[in-house]
Amino acid sequence: MSRLTFRAGGAAVWTSFIVVGLAWLLASGHRSADGADVSAGLRVDVVTTGIARPIQLALDTRGRLVVLSHGWRGDAAAEIYRVDLGGPLPVDATRVPRVVVPFADESRKTVFGSLALDPRSGDLFLGEENGNRIYRLGGSSTKGIEARWSSASILAKSDRCRDASI
Repeated sequence: MSRLTFRAGGAAVWTSFIVVGLAWLLASGHRSADGADVSAGLRVDVVTTGIARPIQLALDTRGRLVVLSHGWRGDAAAEIYRVDLGGPLPVDATRVPRVVVPFADESRKTVFGSLALDPRSGDLFLGEENGNRIYRLGGSSTKGIEARWSSASILAKSDRCRDASI
């Protein structure tokens, strides 16, 4: 009997901790993430929204922002966006064409974690997040992306990439 009383008392204590914790969270208020606090004389602007987990940024020769992302679902090796910053800001990236680089059809799943842009050719260099390889993503055609990788482990063709070319 004493065990049952102890367990029931323990559950009541944990329930009260949870209720008090939730009340504290609600009472403490929510700080808006609309902007960032910066030093006087500096300005912060939101330039794009709608890109899940942007992990690397670069600017191409046309002044477009190139963004490497893992995507909303994490079901691809990478998602690459090119966002034109010349228009009204912020740009809704859910309406911007993107390239989805699928996982390779092998047991070793490559996920990209770094990006660099060659300003002369426009090629993208993508580094593995937890690996030791760097790949080059070449130019695109008008029909869709044609990615030729420096390693035979990945070959993304236009029928395997979703959405539009970059």
